[in-house]
Amino acid sequence: MTRNWKSVASCENEGEFLEWKATNASWMKTRRYYKNRLSAKGINTKYRCGHNHKYNFGYDCKAEMRLRRPSNFEIVCIQVSGDCDHSKVEERKLDSPVKEKLQELESYGGPTLTATQMQKRLKNSLDRSKHELPSPKHINDFVRHESMKAGQLVQMKLSDLKNYASQNSSQPGNLDEPYVVSFKVSDDRKQWVVVWTTKRLTNAQIEQSRINHLQIDATYKLLYQDFPYFPVGFSDANKKFYCSFTALCSGETTWCYAGILLAVRQVCSTLNAPYKPAFIMTDADTAIESAIREVWGPEVTHALCKFHVAKNFERYLPKAKLFEKQKHQMKEDFRTICAAQSTSIALVSYWVAKYANAQRLLEAVEKFKQQWLDRHCFRGWYDSFVPMISTNNGLERLNLEIKCNCTFRERLSLPAFLNKVDLMLNDWSSDLVNVSPSISPNLVNGKYQAAYDFWKLKYISINESYVIQSSRYINNELDVEDFNELVGFEADNGWEKYVELRSKFYFVQPSTLYTGFYKCSCFNGLKDNICKHALSLMCKDGLFDYPEEVTDAVLGGKRNRGENEERHQPL
Repeated sequence: MTRNWKSVASCENEGEFLEWKATNASWMKTRRYYKNRLSAKGINTKYRCGHNHKYNFGYDCKAEMRLRRPSNFEIVCIQVSGDCDHSKVEERKLDSPVKEKLQELESYGGPTLTATQMQKRLKNSLDRSKHELPSPKHINDFVRHESMKAGQLVQMKLSDLKNYASQNSSQPGNLDEPYVVSFKVSDDRKQWVVVWTTKRLTNAQIEQSRINHLQIDATYKLLYQDFPYFPVGFSDANKKFYCSFTALCSGETTWCYAGILLAVRQVCSTLNAPYKPAFIMTDADTAIESAIREVWGPEVTHALCKFHVAKNFERYLPKAKLFEKQKHQMKEDFRTICAAQSTSIALVSYWVAKYANAQRLLEAVEKFKQQWLDRHCFRGWYDSFVPMISTNNGLERLNLEIKCNCTFRERLSLPAFLNKVDLMLNDWSSDLVNVSPSISPNLVNGKYQAAYDFWKLKYISINESYVIQSSRYINNELDVEDFNELVGFEADNGWEKYVELRSKFYFVQPSTLYTGFYKCSCFNGLKDNICKHALSLMCKDGLFDYPEEVTDAVLGGKRNRGENEERHQPL
């Protein structure tokens, strides 16, 4: 379809465009990112109206906005097409064959299938020439209606939820008994939030060792109404996640996130010390970013889960096997850049030059740059951004345990799920009596064995730190000049040079988090994890001793047969 584009503004550079965007924020908010296209003429970025995405209704708005960035110029041309009429889509009733297919999918896949997954399976099995494909919202309404007919869905009103919260809001004498710490409803009565905890879990959140932080993420597929459930907590020195608060909300909005964070701040604060975590780790969501700024301002750091960024980066890459080798190399480059934030400019320049003839890969590079490098609020995924943790994988594992062991992968009605919340919190709280959060990393024999096998260690001592040679270059002599070049590396030197220097050396130094431990700059030693390099040097310096079963040797073991080093000369 040919569109009539109308120019509304032209900016001389990116800085002027950002100023224009700030003054037109109310107009820009209704747009959401659609697609990005690279060509010889330049870069075109298109946005669609986000009204349908924001309000989750069946709206069909054709309005679009386009940002044109011609090549070799810094000009940003802003164009629009169409008006935001926000007309609703009239959905027809489901045909009988469509209903039968949905009932088959529901009985086969059960509640583990989302509406979007059902729609994809319908697309493959339905005769599209005779029957119209229903929208995900239409499928959700049908499944919900069928659940009500079967008596599986018990309706609750907002007043019922308010009564439940008021009846369970008093603090119990038992440290492991859950109670509601906050229940709020928005002025338009469309948003609400409920937050639970126990006294023991609250104390664990306040008294966590080293660096106080929060982790939060939403999980779905627990209720028929599909409300998001939020475990909130922290990780200990062994990266094990401990849930200290839970919340149930109407959706993932700034208002709901702010309600959760305000409840945590209120409960964990004391008269002399208002609660303020050092950082909060979430996925990439502008709603939680706005909520953090609303509750604590810019003083609290917003970190992003590196695993979410890596998965998004993989989605940008082309799926064809033709690019398999390039994709593998780009993933390795991404792994390296996570440990070296300052080299991002060198990496992007290297990618653009190397894949200049591969349009699909250039599009992936541009998407990665726009989403994760150029946006200031989404740059908190580097390993050095915050200490201790890089991902929310411990929290995600808890979400999986909830579905497998608590709800048994069944969608529950809201009253039944409220009872499950009480049981889960009681179990997590009572578990702290026997297993408390670790204040220092645990060392097992497997780590000692790897450190003991790494006996050909070449190192240079610098004050209380060490520069050691990697296993790849273990037969070479240490080059101090190369190490100094790595320390003072600049992006102009090129990405390939950085990778070469990075693979030669590791830097081991005393940990700032755990007294008596060393940390290493290798990939396994990031975030103060104990790797074989650090543990080998800790044992050398007498901080730890190898267990006897690691150093013990078998008497009379099998000899290694082979030729003698000194051969006898023939007579």
